[in-house]
Parts: sequence; C-alpha cells; structure tokens
Amino acid sequence: MKNVFSHNAFNVLGLESNAPFKDIQRKAKEIIRNSEIDEDEVAGDFHLFDIKRDPLIIEESLSSLSSPKTKIFDYFFWFDASDKDDEKAITSIRAKEIEKAISIWSKKSKDSKIDSLFKKKNLAILMTSLVLGGQKDFLEESLINWKEILDSDAFFKAFEKVYRLNNDEDIDDSFFDSLSDQVREKLSDAYFDASVKDESVFAEFNNCFKAKGKNVKTKVVDPAINQLNLTIDALAVMNPSEDGVFSGDEAREVADCIKKIKEQLNKLVDYGLYEESETKVARDRAASEIRKVTLDIHNNLDETDKAFELLKIALAIVATSSVRRLIEDDIKTLKEVLKQKEIIAPIDLLFEEGRFEESIEEINKLKKQHNKNKEVAKYLGIRLKGALSLALASLGKAGWDDFNSKRWASAERNFLEIENVALKYDYLKVFDFDEEGLKNYLSGIETRVQLLKRDVSLVDTLLEDVRTASKEAFSDQWEGLVVISLAESLIMRRAIRYVRKANTANTLITIGNFPFFIYGIGIIFWILGWIYRKTS
Repeated sequence: MKNVFSHNAFNVLGLESNAPFKDIQRKAKEIIRNSEIDEDEVAGDFHLFDIKRDPLIIEESLSSLSSPKTKIFDYFFWFDASDKDDEKAITSIRAKEIEKAISIWSKKSKDSKIDSLFKKKNLAILMTSLVLGGQKDFLEESLINWKEILDSDAFFKAFEKVYRLNNDEDIDDSFFDSLSDQVREKLSDAYFDASVKDESVFAEFNNCFKAKGKNVKTKVVDPAINQLNLTIDALAVMNPSEDGVFSGDEAREVADCIKKIKEQLNKLVDYGLYEESETKVARDRAASEIRKVTLDIHNNLDETDKAFELLKIALAIVATSSVRRLIEDDIKTLKEVLKQKEIIAPIDLLFEEGRFEESIEEINKLKKQHNKNKEVAKYLGIRLKGALSLALASLGKAGWDDFNSKRWASAERNFLEIENVALKYDYLKVFDFDEEGLKNYLSGIETRVQLLKRDVSLVDTLLEDVRTASKEAFSDQWEGLVVISLAESLIMRRAIRYVRKANTANTLITIGNFPFFIYGIGIIFWILGWIYRKTS
C-alpha cells in the first residue's frame, strides 16, 4: 500500500492538490519524456522525499488521480494552494526554505476561523513529511495539528464543499460520512512507515488516535498475535505432573514459551499496541495457561517455589480484572503455603531421616505455637497422622527384622512398643477413632489369636485376613496403617511366644515374612508433597 505522503500522486508530479487535470496530464507526459533522456530534475519538485520517477510510478499516479475514491486521498494529504499565503509557503518548500513555510502556516492557522484549519492541514502535511524523512522533532506538533483537524466535524463539512467545488467526480455522501475514519487509517499507515527505525513514532501516534491501518495490522498485530496463540497453545497441552516430576526439560520448555510470549508482547508494547483489544485477549489467554501450569506443579508436584514465580509472571501480563483476581488469590494462597512450609521445615527433615517419634514431638510443639492459625493447624494435624502411622509401621518393620533373625526378645519388644507408642501419643484422639468400635474389632482379632496356640503356622492366614479387613474397614490409609500395626502387635507378640516354645521343643516352625511395611519408605516422600496440596 502506497504512502499517502511520499507516494502521493501530486507529490510525484510536483503539483499542488488543486491543479487542473489538464496540468496533471501535461506534467505526467513531461516527466516521462525527461526520464527517457535520464533527466531526473522535475519542475515544481517539493524536495521532501527521494523519489525515482520512472514511467511505472507516473502511470500509477495518473491512475490514482483518475479514480474518485483514490484521488480524494491524494487531494486530502497534499498541499492546497487556496490563497497567496499558501502559494508563498509552497514556494518556500520548493526552495528548501522549510522554516519559512512553517512560519507562514503557523501564523495563519492560529485564529478560530474554519479557513485556519485548512492552513493547519497544510502545516500538518509538511510536518508529517518531515517526520517521514527522519526529523522526529516535528512528531508531537504534527500529531497535535492532526488531532485538531480530525476532531472537527466543521472541518470535514467544509472540506466536502471545497472538494466538490474543485472536482467533478460524483462521490456518495456516505463516503464523506466515513472520511474521518479513513483518514485516520491512512495516517496510521504513514506513521507506521515512519516507525521503521523507531517504533516509538507509531506508539505516540497510536496513543493519540487509537487507530490502526492495514500496514500495522498485517506487519505487526497479526504476526504477533498469531505467534502468541501458537505459543499459548503449546503451553495449553503441557502436563508436567503426568510423569510425577517437573523435569529440567519441562522447565526449559515452559521458560521458552514464556520467553516467546514476552518477545511478542514487547513488540506490541514498542508500537503502543499493548492495550489493544486483540492484545488483551492474548494476554489473558497467556496468563491463564501459565496459571494452569503453576496449579499443576504446585498441587501435584509440590513445586510451590517455582509455581509462585510463574504466577508473578502471569500477573505481570494479565489484562482483565477477572483473571487478575484469580491470579492474585492464587499468589495469596501460595504465599501462605510457603510461610507454612517454612514453619514445618524441621518436620520435613525428621520425616526424611525416618525419625518419626521426634517428628511427633516437634509437631505437637508447633501446634501449641500456632494454635490460632487454622491453616497451619490443619496441615500439622495431617502431618501428625502420617508421623504416628509411620512410627508404628517402622516399629513393625523392626519387629519383623528381629523375628526373621530369630531375635525373639527384641522382636517381641518392638511389637509391644507399637501399642505403647500408640497410647503415648493418644492415637484415639489423633485419628478420632470410634473407641468402642475399635476395641471390639481388636478384641475379635485377639480371640482368633488363641487359635495359634494349636497351630502357629496359621499366623500367615490371620495376618492376611486382618490386612484385608482393615483396608476395607478404614478407607483412610493412615487409619488403616495404624489399625494394621496394632493388630500385628497383638498377633505377633502371641505368635512369638508359641514359636519360641515350639522351637525350644526342637520343632522348627517358620512363618512367612508378612510385608506389613507395605507402603515402604517412599510414603515418607509422598506425604511431604501431599499435605501441601491446597489451592484455589
């Protein structure tokens, strides 16, 4: 699309906009003839742009001036010599006395008459041409002049009358009704051309007029939005928690997407397009997808620190208040979680080292310190269940190790300690068990234990039955693990006595190593992530 200033048909031909059509035709023939003998000088040249006037551009200019709907823009965006002051100013331009031309039109454009706006239009055309030539000093004043002209309904009504008077073309009234908007779009393309080396030129124009021509849309907005959408789509299909870990490759992939999003948004910022509606839609989409990744890695992978940093990035680019509120709420939540993580960090260390009874003592101490903080109390309560369950299970594992090594006394002490530790830390209160129901359940197991007196090898079957029944009766795995540990304590203390007695009588009896420590040490690390999972 041609620039309405540098490639204005009247500028190419070296004529004023009110030149008669016969002068236009004569001048075109003259330029073509001179080009054939390599004569570049054109009489009447305005010397504002470096133009190669070959036959093709002359033909294009004639064609533009032959079409009513293109001629009007050549007419609008070029100098109109309506009186002697205009002629003096135009003569000064041709003589490269720019300051003199500016002075003439500046003085004549200061009064409130409608004619002064036509002088101001000539002045704005000159200043815009200078801006296109790289003289940014004239940018602000050119925009001020155009703003006054384009905001004046009276000017456009006067322009319509003048144009119809000086031109024979029959143009619909509806065309003039939309002329102001079309002029803004043409100006947008012109100032975009002036932004090739300095994007701030268009940014200042857009800040003043909020208008986008075809050039900025096709060369900046559309490519940036398309690239943004492709990158956002890539974020949308990410599922970091799928394999149970936020790997280095996944972190780099997220970082690369964010980098690309920032690059495209920065381009739009440079051209003053950051607050445009299309940009806002893309910004909200990007912020929402970043937020989705943060919730995934926080909720499912316990990567709270990384999630918090990603949320801050999302907050920096979000556009609308509704999405902003969601992100701000998430940030508030994660701040609280990070604070809570700091509080319970000593417990984490004890868990990782398998020092479960010490962790119970630490949890109870922290519960007293933070008894007014409901969220912390809630987390500590969950931790306490895990710590007590694993403490009992650890004793059970130690008992089995001793039993399989025929360290009968040590095995019996460990299995007895299960009950002692459970009572010491008031397991009924920690888990809110139905005391009567649990008592009956364990009494039933104790009754079955009596059968071992006749056949101690039945212990495997009894243990398996207890395990299955406990899992079915207690859906919470911590509760189930506690009950299994208590049942195991009852069964194995009695079984050890019978096995010792039988072996003393030289009757070798072996019992399968029932794996009650079925959850393994991995549960320690699982719980560390699980108890943090709280988000909006």
